[in-house]
Amino acid sequence: MGLLDRLLRRTPDRPTPTPQATPARGFAVIDLETTGFVPARERVVEVAVVHVDPDGAVGEAWSTLVHPGRSGVGPTHVHGITAADVRNAPLFEDVASAVVHQLAGRVLVAHNAAFDLPFLHTELARAGVAMPDVPHLCTLAASSHHLPRLSRRRLTDCCDAVGIALDGAHAALADASATAALLAWYLHAPTHDARWTQQALERAAAVAWPVAPTATGARLPRPRRPLDETAPEPAAPGRLAEFLADLPLDAPDLPLPEAAGYLEALAAAMADGVLTDAEVDALVQAATSTGLTRRQVHAAHRGVLLALAATAAADGVVTATERADLLATAVALGLDATEVGAALDEATTERIRRLSTELAPLPAGWDLGEPLRLGDAVVFTGGDDAVRARLERRTRDAGLRVVSAVSRRTAVLVTEDVGSGTGKARRALELGTRVLDAATYGHLLDHVQPPPAPPNHRTPSPRRPAAVVAPPVEAPQRPERGPEPDEAIDLRPAEVRAWGRARGIDVSDRGRLPQAVLDAYAAHTGSERA
Repeated sequence: MGLLDRLLRRTPDRPTPTPQATPARGFAVIDLETTGFVPARERVVEVAVVHVDPDGAVGEAWSTLVHPGRSGVGPTHVHGITAADVRNAPLFEDVASAVVHQLAGRVLVAHNAAFDLPFLHTELARAGVAMPDVPHLCTLAASSHHLPRLSRRRLTDCCDAVGIALDGAHAALADASATAALLAWYLHAPTHDARWTQQALERAAAVAWPVAPTATGARLPRPRRPLDETAPEPAAPGRLAEFLADLPLDAPDLPLPEAAGYLEALAAAMADGVLTDAEVDALVQAATSTGLTRRQVHAAHRGVLLALAATAAADGVVTATERADLLATAVALGLDATEVGAALDEATTERIRRLSTELAPLPAGWDLGEPLRLGDAVVFTGGDDAVRARLERRTRDAGLRVVSAVSRRTAVLVTEDVGSGTGKARRALELGTRVLDAATYGHLLDHVQPPPAPPNHRTPSPRRPAAVVAPPVEAPQRPERGPEPDEAIDLRPAEVRAWGRARGIDVSDRGRLPQAVLDAYAAHTGSERA
């Protein structure tokens, strides 16, 4: 079919279809695979519908590949559809009447309906069908009611929680079938509201759907390609993508359940570490369609940053790369760069609070002096490599920090020979830093104590801050009293700006640089020198 033919097929001079009421039939579970995020710009490449009776019985399934009417099928590494798969597929307008037939008289159901239904509405409109106001159910949003304890609410998370197998995720028919099974589980759950269901079914029966133009294209199910013809594997995910894959999105300050679908869409869009203009447009539409307020969207964004910060700080170490990722994420989310430091402070404080509740008091007769305390900085030098690696791992697990240089904030230097003449040993002697051998240090590790309570006066402890507020990093840190000679980092504004822009951080040409940007650059530079 030529371009002119396709344009003519989209002209609006078609007869106006006569709306027809259809008796209630139950539910139509729909799933779409698309070329991108924004309905106005992108197209559907696969559609699947699975019917579910009012009593929860899963019935007929229908699906077809769809030619997008343009070059490009979008993220093949996500949905597995190639240009060859859709070469002979019908246009959406060719299957519009079949789609309407599958949906008419039914309550529409989708997992994250805020994404699928705008695409459905837009594609039907392109085909000359005005989609009516249809009762719908979002199984993702409903999971907050039926499965309140989940920390993530993707389709695979919900299915795993109730024992539903999901094979071939991100294939439209597989996802629609799994969503139908999840809906059936909801309908039989003790938390099910039968009155709402009945009212939705009655309203669906009263909706008059326009009659779509007669289909001219044949249904084309997805082919089963041999393994050697599958789409190439995507590039290895970055650290941010790894965080996002299992990032808990159930923090108490998040606007759930209203924002559950928006949060999942946001995490998916951010998986590659950036938010494109198209993805931002799609997120705006998703927020609008779910009725989120500006305050709720900001809370959702800050909640994601806090969750990322908590994940980064969970092992007791925030690397320079992780800090830079958090900074870039904050900028992409429209948050102030200074919120990165606040988020890490909050995450570190919460980690120490949680670890403090698990600590036992010192045993009777304790004679090893000042105990180790959560958040203490520890330096290792020399000794057996295997013993040192084991102690460093135990140190982090116990809530202490392993740092690379001795400073006035260092609690302990662990070495078998303080007179070895190493730079760390000399520095410890100069500062009067406590020195322990591996055996003694290991015994102190068994009895770590909470950090000291904030004093009633303004002068903090000379050895450590009154409260742990600074997130640990692997790079040397500058003490509060000024940088030590072997830790000083020269922060040239031009270099900092160039470094930030190379990582997608919006840094102004003039004026004072945000402290979070300076900290991230210092951590990055320090880690390279360490």
